[in-house]
Amino acid sequence: AGIEPMRFLVLGVFFLAVGQAYLQFIYVIKKETRLLPISGAACLLAVMLNWLAIESGGGLVGVAQATASAVFLHYAILYWYAAPKVLPSGACLKHFAETFAKFIWMCALLFSVERWVRVPGELKTAMLQTAVFFAAYIPFFMRLEKQFGMLGILKDRFFKKAMAV
Repeated sequence: AGIEPMRFLVLGVFFLAVGQAYLQFIYVIKKETRLLPISGAACLLAVMLNWLAIESGGGLVGVAQATASAVFLHYAILYWYAAPKVLPSGACLKHFAETFAKFIWMCALLFSVERWVRVPGELKTAMLQTAVFFAAYIPFFMRLEKQFGMLGILKDRFFKKAMAV
């Protein structure tokens, strides 16, 4: 009974994670007082959407969908408040669309893998699905490596921690 709602809540986590960068940026530019009305509006929106989901008989799935939608809207508000302070207006829309396209790609991949990648045994299925999901993201990981040298950064951080122990 809890698996279906959890699928939607996990999708909302994408926007929680991406939104943290904009949240931190707002703190850095000393505009944290703006977060109170933004967060208050997001909480109010979440309550209203969840109430509507319950009243319409959506059950746990409806509440999860409402919560994920509220998380996305909170991200969108944070983004449109913070991004124009750093990016030109045309770049803001392009970046927002690129982020949303990555989310759509992730959703399509998750649901496709869940539907079509199956083998006998739940553990084997979960392991194979995870492997397929990560394999599909290899081009993104390679792009990050090329742009930012992420493997070197991760290696340095983990190596230093391992050597400190």
